[in-house]
Amino acid sequence: MITSIAASATESARGFDVDVPLTQADATAYRANGFDFCIRYVGRDAGDQGERELSGPEAQSIFAGGLALMVVQHPLDAGTPPTANLGTQYGQTGASYARDAGIPDRVNLWLDLEGLADNVSADAVVAYCNAWFAAVEKAGYTPGLYVGAGCGLDAHDLYYRLTTTHYWQSLSGSAPDVAVRGYQLKQSSSPQILPDQPIDLDIAMADALGGTAIWAQPAA
Repeated sequence: MITSIAASATESARGFDVDVPLTQADATAYRANGFDFCIRYVGRDAGDQGERELSGPEAQSIFAGGLALMVVQHPLDAGTPPTANLGTQYGQTGASYARDAGIPDRVNLWLDLEGLADNVSADAVVAYCNAWFAAVEKAGYTPGLYVGAGCGLDAHDLYYRLTTTHYWQSLSGSAPDVAVRGYQLKQSSSPQILPDQPIDLDIAMADALGGTAIWAQPAA
């Protein structure tokens, strides 16, 4: 078994996020194509961690293939209103699934925030996010936010009203900036490297305040 540890993401490291499981051969192929890390999904509700979500054996395969790893939780279903109670529930469940996959403490667990209805208030979104962050942090992980189109917040809200210090910018041209801090990961489109595995490219960087994403990597 490969033991992993939390570490700061390397400046300009190339990664990708993908919604299908990876084998060791897959991870090795991505590594050979110049990728340093990947981001894989976990479910929201108890019992919805299916075959497409991250598992312990998959995490081991990713490490064995030479990639670092972070975790993101699927976004709210379309039309589901964000609430603090739901944020707590989903944060606890996401952290539990990350723990089941063997992800060590302090690694970034990302909240995917996108596709909210236009009539959702910023107050409701802030309450949902901060409750999720608190639950994830209590479980030992470092919460972060994927900022997508229709996130319901502006640049001021993202920095001044949220408790996270880690932000990941989606490839959407309508995703707002983050006031003061900016982003630690930036997503863009990527050509498909392996069959049946559409991916998005993610570049790691220090934000304007020197903060970086935190990934899991094999221990030395």
